[in-house]
Amino acid sequence: MKLWQYPGIGTWYIYFDRNNKKSLKTKDKKEAQILFRKYQKDLLEGKISEIHNSEKFSVFKQSCLTNYKATKTLGTFQRMEYTLKAFEDFIGDKDISKITKRDIDRFVELRLGQGLAKTTINIDIRNLKAAFGKAYEWELLPKNTLQGYKQLKIDRKAPQFLNLEDINKIADIIDSPVIKSAFFFYILSGCRRDELLNLTWQDIDLKNRVIHVKKSKTHLDRWIPINDSLMEVIEQIPHRVGKLYQMHHDTITHKMKKYMIKAGYPDMKLHNLRHTFASLIAMSGSSLQTIRDLLGHTDIKTTEIYAHLTNDHLKAAVSKIKIDITHP
Repeated sequence: MKLWQYPGIGTWYIYFDRNNKKSLKTKDKKEAQILFRKYQKDLLEGKISEIHNSEKFSVFKQSCLTNYKATKTLGTFQRMEYTLKAFEDFIGDKDISKITKRDIDRFVELRLGQGLAKTTINIDIRNLKAAFGKAYEWELLPKNTLQGYKQLKIDRKAPQFLNLEDINKIADIIDSPVIKSAFFFYILSGCRRDELLNLTWQDIDLKNRVIHVKKSKTHLDRWIPINDSLMEVIEQIPHRVGKLYQMHHDTITHKMKKYMIKAGYPDMKLHNLRHTFASLIAMSGSSLQTIRDLLGHTDIKTTEIYAHLTNDHLKAAVSKIKIDITHP
């Protein structure tokens, strides 16, 4: 922000950026300096806010999504698209500079009232924070409106997972060879839904028995070892050009849910197969760090939901120690 005189006209302005100028309606330099100092004082005292080149939410939404489509993974783009569409339906075509934290509170209240899970709403909150951070970066906002906005508190519960008996029971119900193959692949690899659906044969290194997961949810590549059971699954997949499993992500979600309900597990869903992988690894005696690396978690706190299982393994190991202490 600076004092600036319009060339050829002589009128003095407060210059914010090339798209934002506030006329002081005077050509007198001393008067302009007095008005400029007053403006700075009022700004510091919070009596006024700095002018920025804001825009309607609908316009910003398109710019944001264009940026995300070019720079983010497909899954990240789709989640942002879903959030911004839902928020636009709620807020209307409001100027983004006039959107407040209270508006976000009301949006969250609406989503809760619609019965959405807190984890789903927290995805919306993270996406909105990222979007408004982008608006601030693009100088469309005088400040980052959602900086410091808190996500909903969620009580961390022990993850639901399948034991070997459960796995066999569901597998017996699945009458689709493709879905059954994917069912075992998820359990034996710990892949997220879209990670598996995005795998191509170029990502499968059969010689070194490793899967290369690219551009995961955390934007970090990782490598998953192929054990004998997973190798058996992979060898049965038709070797064709493109992806291993050529189906829409909603298709696998709905079909897997259908079979779980049919097998008597209505509370289970596709993501529980990832929990099953992690839980089986934990109960085998592996460390949380190992589980974290296999799952691709960036924060060990995310992995700590499996801590009780590693502890149970330790208890089981210690319980095997038996000493006769009755000897004199």
